[in-house]
Order: sequence, then structure tokens, then C-alpha cells
Amino acid sequence: MPRLPKKTPNSAPLKQDELEGSPVAKAPVQAKDPLLASIVEASPEGSGPPAEAASVSSPSKSKRPPPVKWSGKCKQTDYTKEVVAHKFKGSLFLLQLLNPDGEIAYKADVKTAVLEGKPGVDKLSIMTVASHKIEATAESEEVTVGQKKNIPDKIFIAYYEAGEDENEFIKTIMKAFAGFYNKYSTPFKTGGPKPKARAGRILNPEDPRHADEFLFDGDIGILITELYPTMMTDGTFEDDDIMEEILGEYFSLILLDEAKEVVAEAFAKKSKGD
Repeated sequence: MPRLPKKTPNSAPLKQDELEGSPVAKAPVQAKDPLLASIVEASPEGSGPPAEAASVSSPSKSKRPPPVKWSGKCKQTDYTKEVVAHKFKGSLFLLQLLNPDGEIAYKADVKTAVLEGKPGVDKLSIMTVASHKIEATAESEEVTVGQKKNIPDKIFIAYYEAGEDENEFIKTIMKAFAGFYNKYSTPFKTGGPKPKARAGRILNPEDPRHADEFLFDGDIGILITELYPTMMTDGTFEDDDIMEEILGEYFSLILLDEAKEVVAEAFAKKSKGD
């Protein structure tokens, strides 16, 4: 289990190049979901002179066949959206909704339904709705959507119980989330088709990431107050060895002392009812 370094006079934040395969696009906000950047492989650059164009000086002697006469049912392009999950260490995973072309899907309706506690939300294991990062860095900006790219995109953070069946559990939640979306989403335009979604992929089923590669520190602090509600009163917070073990599952971009400050602030806000 990863351990956060204790702060010393010569300590420094973890190097970014230690993160293998950045899970988010390291570029300004783009139409494509940055969460998919970690599974997209760069195409190799071409080398050598371009291939010579096929000769067209002599016409082909063979004739192209005519198209087959069509006699079937009218079909419509499948615009079903895809629910994808990204697995974190520390029993957390996120749910995101993508259009067929990989762009982030409109999901304000399902976000409202989750926050209002509509029937079925209790089966989704969702702990919070949060903004997410463009880059896996401590200074990253949030992902924004909309025509003016000024609306923070939201993702759904859910809980799984660690064990041999954890990936199957996540898949079950993804199916339930797709059904929840289908029930509560509305057409983007009046009279338009009702949006649909289906369960898709766990992007990293065997390689859980640190939550702070995707989420902002403050949101992680709030999640920790829910996962470890007695941390401040049972002596856990004062034990650096235990805290290093716990916080090392969620934070990889800041030091132990900084992570403890984030958690302490989250507990303080919770006690005030903020």
C-alpha cells in the first residue's frame, strides 16, 4: 500500500513523472472526456517517404458491381450513451457518462435526481457529486462543459467494498446507474428522442488510481470524513503511521502534513454544518 512521505525540511512533492499513464488529458479543456485519456494510445508518427499514388493512367477493365437493391426496415443510428467507471484506491470509484463519440454527455437531469434522492438512488452507492480535474496535478483546473465551456462538469463518486468481487459490484452499480439515467433523463429538445444509456467499461479494473489524480483535495477530505467518521476522536489522526497508511490511498500529489490539513479542515466544516 502506498505511503505518503512525512514532511521534512528537504521533503518535496511527489514527481509528476512517477504517475504512469496520466488518467486525464494534459491539455486545455477539450470536447473529449479527459478521463479516457489514460486508455488512448498515441498513434505512431509516420516515417520515410510517402507511398506512391496508385497509377490511374490505364483504366480498369473490371466493372464495379451495382449496389444491392435494398428492401428492409428503416434504421436509426444508435445514440445510446455509455456509463464508464474509474476505480480508485480506498474503496471509491467514479461514474461518468459519455456520448457515443467519447464526448462528455449532458447529465444535469440525472444529477438533480441523485441530489433529490429520487427512487432508486439508494441502490447506486453514490456518496457525492463532485467536479473533476483536467490534469493529474495539485494545481489542475476543473473540467468545464457547455457552449461557453463555463459549466463545471460533474461526476458521481461511489463506494465499493474491497474484495474479490469488487469489480463485479462496480459493474452492477453501472447497470443500475444506466437504468436510473434512462428513467429520469429528459430530451434535450422538446419533442426529441428520450436519451438512453447502457453500462460500459471499468477503465482500470486492475489498476486503481489515487483519488487526487481526478478529484480536488477538498472533495476527498469530505469523502474521508464519511469513510472514517471517528478519525478525529479515536486517536487515529494523531498517529502519523496510521494516517500515512490511510491517506496514502487517496493522496499522491501532496505531503502527509498537507493531506492531514485537508482532512482536518473537512472535519471542521462538517462540525459547523457547512
